[in-house]
Amino acid sequence: LANYHSAHPNEMVQFEISLFTEEQALQKQMARGGRLDVLIAEEELLTEPESYARNLELGFWSEDKHEQMRDGYPVVCRYQKASEIFRAIQGMAAKRNRGTSTFGTQTDGKVFLFLNGAGGAGSSTTAVGCAANLAAQGRNTVYFSLKQNANDEALGVSGRSMTDVMYEIGMWQQLGGTDYGQLQMKLQSMLKQDDETGVHSFSAFDLPVSAMNFKAENVESLLQAIKGTCECCVIDADSFLSPLLLELIRLSDWTVVVSDSTVEGNQKTRKLLDSMEAIDSMDEKLIEGSVGLLYNKFGSTAQKMTELPAYVQELGTVPRYQNAEKSRIIRELSRSSVYTRLENRQ
Repeated sequence: LANYHSAHPNEMVQFEISLFTEEQALQKQMARGGRLDVLIAEEELLTEPESYARNLELGFWSEDKHEQMRDGYPVVCRYQKASEIFRAIQGMAAKRNRGTSTFGTQTDGKVFLFLNGAGGAGSSTTAVGCAANLAAQGRNTVYFSLKQNANDEALGVSGRSMTDVMYEIGMWQQLGGTDYGQLQMKLQSMLKQDDETGVHSFSAFDLPVSAMNFKAENVESLLQAIKGTCECCVIDADSFLSPLLLELIRLSDWTVVVSDSTVEGNQKTRKLLDSMEAIDSMDEKLIEGSVGLLYNKFGSTAQKMTELPAYVQELGTVPRYQNAEKSRIIRELSRSSVYTRLENRQ
């Protein structure tokens, strides 16, 4: 951690590290008035953990990267990159310090939104493939799904759930909702990086009802903060028209609509595109970014639309991977050129 801190002085809040091998030394330091904001300890080192939790943020070390809480306290896996450990510390510090943060916000990250033109078109897989593709190019990339029935099969490792993210945004809004640096710190600590793809992500909502309660104002706060933590943010969302979806489209640099390349799928996709155009024409200023169409599952019987709306760009085709595991499809998409046009917003 000390080495990471020295090598990345511009990426983080300044902090001082103290190491204690005995509880008595820790207690002496605190008795002398030494400031401790965050304590991460071996569970057996502390005789009465709750006595420390009154004065600082307490967490425990773990050897299990999937363990997140223990006896009501956060858990930090020791066997991960120093950057990931620091993010966990940032989250605990953000919870401790509810005042103004010194964590500088940026808004440079690009947002890529993926939508199904018809059910089962494959927007989730193509979205994760896009995130893996960007990460393979060295881009710091975040992925999450706002779908009501999303799952976490595509990535081997995911961070805290979107339900937890929604709770943290709600707490931040109750405290005034003005210090985006504070929210950014917390959200960074909740992300985890997948070892195979290099993509950072949140896991899906715990329940569909949680996704239903995620509002347009929540997503605006989320994207404002998350764009300062990454270069690229890839989102997968339900395509039925709602205030949430309209806000997502407005805030995205690219909206990618995915068709399953069938006649029926293309017809439903066209209806979605026409609806977006109609809303935009009513002075709603819906389409601020670019809109692309991606043909997925493209095989020998696949078809394309005969004519696209003027504002839509065809991105290309993704072949049908018959009986292939999702992990293999993600690997293929991480090397695909189908996402090339997304690099340059037109």
